[in-house]
Amino acid sequence: MRGLAFTRQYSSLAAGIDTGMGKGWSHGYQSTIVEHSDTAAAFGGSTPLHAASMIAALWAISDMAELETSPKAWVVGSLAAYWAMEQVKNNTATLVNGRHTLPFTRLADGSFVPPAGITAALTRDDVSGLYTLEERFDIGLQPGAR
Repeated sequence: MRGLAFTRQYSSLAAGIDTGMGKGWSHGYQSTIVEHSDTAAAFGGSTPLHAASMIAALWAISDMAELETSPKAWVVGSLAAYWAMEQVKNNTATLVNGRHTLPFTRLADGSFVPPAGITAALTRDDVSGLYTLEERFDIGLQPGAR
């Protein structure tokens, strides 16, 4: 048999989620992005780059702790600790494609870091909230380019 095989599945666990095919229904070509918190990634569970925000915050907190005891140092250290914890909230966008998942960790500047060994890039449009996945060797059409 040649061609594309289109299959659909029903899950009673997803009965409240409407994917366009009806509540609980999905198909083999469906991909979604799930935003969630991943503390292991925030603390460098995959690569040191995943922990960049936490490392920066810990340096700031350490510098404030070494200063003379002053209200200013305590406030700045507390703000750095708060900022670090905010970086852990919804710090991961996981691409779900069937049974396969690919987690991307969000850095403080809003960019995403792929897991170790993956060369794809994930970007998010802040206006529309839509994600774009670009493969490393994917050659795209650029209108007007020569």
